[in-house]
Amino acid sequence: MTCEGSEHAETIVRRHGGRIEYHPRQGGGSEPPPNPAIAFIDGDLKVMDADGGNPTTLLYDDVDRLYYPSFSSAVQTTSGFTGRISFETRNNATGTADAELRVVDFTIAENGSVTADITVIAAAANGGGWMSAWSPDGNWLAFVKNVETPEGLYIVDYRSGAPGVITQLLADPSPGDGSDDVGWPTWDPDGSRIAFTWCEPLGGGDCDSRIRIVDLDFSTGAPVIVPGSETDVGLGIYGWALDWSRSGNFIAFKSGSA
Repeated sequence: MTCEGSEHAETIVRRHGGRIEYHPRQGGGSEPPPNPAIAFIDGDLKVMDADGGNPTTLLYDDVDRLYYPSFSSAVQTTSGFTGRISFETRNNATGTADAELRVVDFTIAENGSVTADITVIAAAANGGGWMSAWSPDGNWLAFVKNVETPEGLYIVDYRSGAPGVITQLLADPSPGDGSDDVGWPTWDPDGSRIAFTWCEPLGGGDCDSRIRIVDLDFSTGAPVIVPGSETDVGLGIYGWALDWSRSGNFIAFKSGSA
C-alpha cells in the first residue's frame, strides 16, 4: 500500500515487509488520540476519539481501495496506544471480485509515530472476504465469502491474539449465483448471538430477504449455531451494513429494495 520512502503531508513513510511505519517530520505530525475509539475510511484508514477529535491516519490509500473497517480494540500502554482493526481492500480496476480481508495491528506512539502490521486473513486469490465484524471480546472475527465456493459466513479464531483456525459458520443458501445471500454479520453485546442478512431461496433464482438472528454455542471451542434458534426480523427488507447497539436493544441497518 505504500512504497519505501514514499512521503505524505508531515510524515515520512517506510515499509519493512508487512510492517508500515509513519514517522512525523521534524516539527510536524499531531498528538496521538487520547483514546482512539472510532475507525473510519476517508480515502485512508483512520482512527479518532469518540467525540470526533484527533483523527490519525493508520494506512494510506496508495494502491488498493480501503473499505468497511471493524474496530476490535485499542489499549493504552506505557508508550502510547495499540489496537486492531479489520478492513477490506479492493484493486481499483477489478472491484468486489478481488476483495481481500486484512487485519492491521497498530501502535500510536507518544510522539505521533504510527506502526501498522498487516495480516491477510482471506486472500483475493482464494476467493477473498469482506463484511467483517469482531466479537465484543475480540476473540472471534466474522466475515463473508461470496465470490468462490465454499461461499458463506466464516469465523476466525483470534483467542490467542493472532489469527488461528477459520471455520464456516453458515453456508450460502444459493452458492454460485454471485449474490450476497448471506452477509453483514454483527454480534450482540455479550457475543452469544449473531445477526446477518439472509435471502431465503424461493426457486427460479428468487429469494425472500430478511435479517436473521441465531444463538451461538461455544462449548466445543469455535462457535456453532444452536439448531432451531433462528429468528427472522424485517421480512422483505434487503438490509446491509448491520450494527447491533451496545445495549442490545436495537440493530441499525441500511435498507434497499427487496
